[in-house]
Amino acid sequence: MGIAEVMAIIEKDMQLAENRAAGELFLSEISYDESSNNSAHKILKEWKEIRENPDLYEFLSLCEQVRLQLVREDISERDAINMIKDLGCFHKGFPTEVEILDYLYSEELEI
Repeated sequence: MGIAEVMAIIEKDMQLAENRAAGELFLSEISYDESSNNSAHKILKEWKEIRENPDLYEFLSLCEQVRLQLVREDISERDAINMIKDLGCFHKGFPTEVEILDYLYSEELEI
């Protein structure tokens, strides 16, 4: 299976409303990825995982954008915490402030 077939699968799945936002984030991520030597198989595998829980993927992607803003010092720590809390309202995990701080300052932890 080639990259064109994988992209067709992703685009077809994105026709479902629940996959649209996650699909757009995923496509922008893989097109932004400088190491776009990802094999079609690897991209399809990642997409299948995202498709199983698109809300979580969208939440984590948006949290990563907040973390990048904090690292670039575009926003304060308090703003980052509040932004992630607001994002968490749409995610069933509702992260606590401690979990958010751990996430913001650790490369290894996920909310």
